[in-house]
Amino acid sequence: REALARRPDDGDTIVRLADAYMGADALAEAGELLNDAINQKGRKRSPALAGMQLRMARIAGLSDDAATQMEWLKVALDTDKGSGVIAAELAELAIAMGDDTTAMNALKVVALQKTPGPMSKAVAFLRKAQIAARQGESQKAVLWARRARIEDSELAEAEIFLQSLGEG
Repeated sequence: REALARRPDDGDTIVRLADAYMGADALAEAGELLNDAINQKGRKRSPALAGMQLRMARIAGLSDDAATQMEWLKVALDTDKGSGVIAAELAELAIAMGDDTTAMNALKVVALQKTPGPMSKAVAFLRKAQIAARQGESQKAVLWARRARIEDSELAEAEIFLQSLGEG
């Protein structure tokens, strides 16, 4: 709090304090802090703003509000279109909620990452394969699963999935 008093506009400090509040199960305080900061930032896109929006999504998730969590994640990814961290969280939530379009868009961001993030490229390709299979697009499913295997030959889940599709 002292650091925030000294540098009230510092996005890093705001995010760290919000994380501390969340860790202490003070979700209302974290939400209030983030809301104020987000409102002050306006519409100017920045990684710091996206980090705040990501924390709002996490607060919604901790509050068992998946719909609000999804909306915050979409806003955060729109703010920082190249964030693999945000894209991975959005992809997993969208898959869990059955929103294939959002999941595929987020997985595309993960697959384009130059540096490793919380979700590997191989897993992103595998998730795309699983979505394609669920949609009845078996050729696409096989192609994505093969791509996952090429990306990571050690990914057993990809091999098992290919076998379930009659490939091997």
